[in-house]
Order: sequence, then C-alpha cells, then structure tokens
Amino acid sequence: MSMKKKLWIAISILTLLGLWAIMYIPYNLEEYNYYYATHMKHKSDQYTFLAALKLSKLPSKYLPEYHIEYFKKKDIEYNTLTKQSVLKKGDYLMIRPSYISYATSKKNFDNSEVTALAGPTADGTIEPYAKKDLGKGLLQVFSDIQTELKRNSKKPLINLQKIYNWYFNWLYQKKF
Repeated sequence: MSMKKKLWIAISILTLLGLWAIMYIPYNLEEYNYYYATHMKHKSDQYTFLAALKLSKLPSKYLPEYHIEYFKKKDIEYNTLTKQSVLKKGDYLMIRPSYISYATSKKNFDNSEVTALAGPTADGTIEPYAKKDLGKGLLQVFSDIQTELKRNSKKPLINLQKIYNWYFNWLYQKKF
C-alpha cells in the first residue's frame, strides 16, 4: 500500500474518531447528568441535584419514592419532584429547580398556605436566610435526596467528570 493511501486511511480514521467524540460528549454529559452532579465536589449548603434538574430529565428509578413530572419550556426540561409525608404524616413537598415549597398538608399547599419557601441559587446553593426558613429537617431531606441520587444514578462507561465539573462551573460561574 502506498504512503499516500495510508495517510488518507489514517486521516479518515482520525476524522471518524473526532466526530464520534464531538457527538458522544454532549450525550454522555446529559445521560449521566445526575451521576456527575452528585459526584462533584461541592459546598455543604449546595445541593447540586437542584441545578441538574434544569439540565435533563430525572429518571423516576433514581428517586422511586418521589413523584416526578416534566415541563418543557423552550426545549429545556424542568423536573418537578413532589412527595407527601416527608417530615410528618400528610405534609407536602414540591421541589423545582428554581424554588422549593413545603406545606403541612396537600390541602394547605393547594390553598397557597405554604409553610416554607426557598429559591436556591442557580448552582443549587441554599442561601442562609432560606436555610432558616426550611429548617434542619428539610435540609436533611435534600441531603438524603442527593445521597439517594448518588447511589441510584447510572455510572458512565466513559467517565467525563472533569469535563462536567468544568461545564458546571462555567455555566454557574462558581469555583469549588
């Protein structure tokens, strides 16, 4: 085989590998979003799964005790997690990427009688004033959710944690 033919074969193979990488990286980051979000370094008052809720659908098998709904707005998935009897029998918790609301009952929630309301920052950080409103019980619930997601999320075959961390930090302009 001539040198010119070998060169063209090598260039073709490298081009195909490059195209595969360009297509696979975004797929991998979205598919394993919750794995990466829960395995990244973060502050103690940050719940990275809240930020991840804005980036891709949350599979119900990751949090089987929660009801999960999706709302599409301009091709971005917004996950909504709800659960009754979180801290005590009959209470109601709703978690969305942009806000968290809690009521002593579903009826009170439906009547807009919310006991605790917090808006986490874009990167999933709970501000000090919101921590006070939510209380230790709900903050523990968020820690438990993050732990359960970490345990239940699919592990990627090719781990792109460093790329995800860079993307997350660039997206939310935070350094951890």
